[in-house]
Amino acid sequence: MWYSSDKGSPTGLGRPRDAGTTRKILERTIDLLTEVGYSGTSITAVAARAGVGTKSVYRRYANRDEMIVEAISTLMSVDQHRISGNPHSDLTEIIESLRSNYLHSDGGLMSAELLSEMNRKPELIASFRREIVWPKRRMIKSVLEQTMRQGKVERGVDLELVADQLWGAILGRSLSGLDVPQDYVVTW
Repeated sequence: MWYSSDKGSPTGLGRPRDAGTTRKILERTIDLLTEVGYSGTSITAVAARAGVGTKSVYRRYANRDEMIVEAISTLMSVDQHRISGNPHSDLTEIIESLRSNYLHSDGGLMSAELLSEMNRKPELIASFRREIVWPKRRMIKSVLEQTMRQGKVERGVDLELVADQLWGAILGRSLSGLDVPQDYVVTW
């Protein structure tokens, strides 16, 4: 599913927002980010591409950055992994999600585009981290904690460091121009 939920009205009053319109707004946001980057993606351009008025966009998002982070978040399926209780399978699924999101979709390109704005737009980067990066890290750490409780990882291992290494292995190989095979990270 492209968009899993709709926020409804900001105040909770009035009719719920049309999920189809929200989906179109997010899809057109992704299209524009891919075509013209962060600087060329505006609420006016997204609204025009989606065939809606700018008021429809502003009913859903307070500003362009909120809309962009939501679009990337839905593209990268941040919330869709559920912990099954099988650490190997859970970790494999999370890492495959990272691998496909960053290497085999527009997610990696859009993440890089947002990171290029780090010095100019610290609030955008904070939102990107809060909505996209930290949920993935929490999932990885949760699975590692479960693995430790099951005695499959030695107590005292720095789980933050392991999470960094898992994520960093994918990004490092990608930046080096090397392929990241599906089973590259999870071979334990």
